[in-house]
Amino acid sequence: MAKSKFEKNILPRLLEIKDWARNGAIEEDIAIKVNVSYSRFRDYKADPDEKYEPLRKALQEGEEQANGLVENKLFERTQGKTVEVRKVFKVKEVIYSEKTGRRLSEKEHLETAVEEIYIPPDVTALIFWLKNRLPELWRDKIDATVDMNGNLTVIFQIPRPEKDADNS
Repeated sequence: MAKSKFEKNILPRLLEIKDWARNGAIEEDIAIKVNVSYSRFRDYKADPDEKYEPLRKALQEGEEQANGLVENKLFERTQGKTVEVRKVFKVKEVIYSEKTGRRLSEKEHLETAVEEIYIPPDVTALIFWLKNRLPELWRDKIDATVDMNGNLTVIFQIPRPEKDADNS
């Protein structure tokens, strides 16, 4: 019996599909790489049949790994760090005569030095992190209402520190 396109083109390349998904490839590009039409690729993915589960799993695992990598990079940006940077300098060496003090020759050469540079935390990454991880404290939304008389009521919710059970 002849193999289906799924068995020929997709099953043998599940590791590649997972890698492509992890590296941010969109499903349309993955379908092209495995030589399957995008509509058929979507059908495989959407079909609840268990034989298509390996494809769904490969795509999901790849995307989860990518999301984890991005989350880690975002967190790193909120921390700031010190990095070593190699810099190349042109050094000029001038040779003078001991007797006359006149310039005899001049040589140039390159030297490399390592410099530590501090990269401060990224404010945008901090804001993004706080708004998404602690929305009750950092959201931009302000609750406001306007009544029929045109009166504006603004409700600011300032979170209160929780009291310890011992100090109530």
